Amino acid sequence: MKNLQIIKAWVRGQKAQNKNMRTDGRVLYSYKLKIAERKSLSLEIYDYTSTGGSFVSSTTSQHVNMTKRQVDYAKVVKPK
Repeated sequence: MKNLQIIKAWVRGQKAQNKNMRTDGRVLYSYKLKIAERKSLSLEIYDYTSTGGSFVSSTTSQHVNMTKRQVDYAKVVKPK
């Protein structure tokens, strides 16, 4: 399953996984790091990118940016 399919499954609230990303339908993970979450009334993406100030890795940054592009109505927040 491709990363984009994992992200789309998360948006729909469905489970999906591959070797780099996974979702239980509520939380989206890049490896073991929570990068997005379904809240009661919204979708939140945690900005683990260099421009977001919480850079972790190039791959995680790519996963976050891909998620932001797919879900442009989601709230992008600084990780806690």
